[in-house]
Amino acid sequence: MPADEPRPPQAEAGRFIEGAGPWDIVSSYVSRYSKLARLPLRRRLRRYVELAPRVCRRQVLYDRTLHRRIELEVRDRVDLGTIGQVFLNEDYGLAKLARCAEILAFRDSVVAAGKRPLIIDCGGNIGLASRYFADNHPGAKVLCVEPDPGNAGQARRNNPSPSVQVYENAIGSEPSRGRIVDPGWGNNAFRIDRNEAGETEIITIDGLLQEHDPAEYVPFIAKIDIEGFEAELFSRNTGWIERFPLVIVELHDWMLPRSASTRPYLRAIAALDRDFVHLGENTFSISNTLL
Repeated sequence: MPADEPRPPQAEAGRFIEGAGPWDIVSSYVSRYSKLARLPLRRRLRRYVELAPRVCRRQVLYDRTLHRRIELEVRDRVDLGTIGQVFLNEDYGLAKLARCAEILAFRDSVVAAGKRPLIIDCGGNIGLASRYFADNHPGAKVLCVEPDPGNAGQARRNNPSPSVQVYENAIGSEPSRGRIVDPGWGNNAFRIDRNEAGETEIITIDGLLQEHDPAEYVPFIAKIDIEGFEAELFSRNTGWIERFPLVIVELHDWMLPRSASTRPYLRAIAALDRDFVHLGENTFSISNTLL
């Protein structure tokens, strides 16, 4: 290649995601700039626009609603996929719910009363859902609960705001210990098994609520994506459900056939006065008494 011609970006250590080869890098840059050039021609645009090529560790999004840039740090294609779920698809967005206005009115009433809506993100992974919640619910306090040290470290880097607090723990029905199990499906599929000799402390939602003075914090959203351990979480001590206007759960019977891992969750909510909405990978349980 002549010296005066532009050269493709090189795979500098730390700049690109794991496993990105030279062709991946070049094609990703070409694809990203081509898509950006065509944006003015598109009639319908997603809220979040990707600005960085999808091989870069530093991903940059533009929020067309709030008119600001969002910078996120990823490590590999699994993390990029999580960006797609949380931001591009807005899996945790409330606008698709018929009761969105009610839910947001509850949040706003809490803030107007001088208190903070409390959001608990169980299975926080690299902190993208926590970042989405914090950005979209001003004034809220977000607790990101993630047992894997590598993921928890990424979560802290992706959430520099003091409104997000990262707990390097697993979540369960009662305090205990467990061990992290890697089924080999990527860092967003780590599971926890109860094991008193395990290296991971299991904490509870009740415990987190007790740490946050009800005079200052009001339960708002509990998001739960814990790779099948929801069977244990919902097996006992589920009184906390009624304190949250919205509980978002990803269920995993599809991943754990013949385990009936969803049964405890269905039993826990069946007797409660709550709506049940299934959208994509998630179920949304919405209180009919708090709203």
